Amino acid sequence: MNKEQEDLEVQTQKFQDLLQKISTCCQKRQDYEAGRFELPYAEAQCLLAIASLEPVPLKKLTKTLDISKGRVTRLVQGLINKDLVSYTSDPKDARLKKCFVTKRGKEQIEKILHFRHELHKKILLQISPQARQQLLVSLQNLQEIMDKVRKELREGQA
Repeated sequence: MNKEQEDLEVQTQKFQDLLQKISTCCQKRQDYEAGRFELPYAEAQCLLAIASLEPVPLKKLTKTLDISKGRVTRLVQGLINKDLVSYTSDPKDARLKKCFVTKRGKEQIEKILHFRHELHKKILLQISPQARQQLLVSLQNLQEIMDKVRKELREGQA
């Protein structure tokens, strides 16, 4: 193995370790958020997706969240039980249900988004403006590469 290959192996391990640490940190934040807002993280994400697409049929929500119809149905039912979401039948097709956010749901969304915004701002304030810009560019690049690799995995190319 030459020096470049050795460096790549060391960098790969460091990258893997950092991603694991970041993932763990994000999971802890999600757990904290779920407790703070008394809303499982998956339901919060579902609520935000409904708000951005409303009124939204379950089929579209399934595609947007990239989870099974059964899982979406359970998430939506949990949100309905908490009076955060409701649904209506499509006038053109009574079998088609469209979800929308209730007043209480909109209030909850506002609290969640404010919490996330303030938390992320607090993190960014600990980094110099120049380093923040570099970080954001690097994260954008990483996200695009990870999406590409994920797509390749789904298509069986990797």
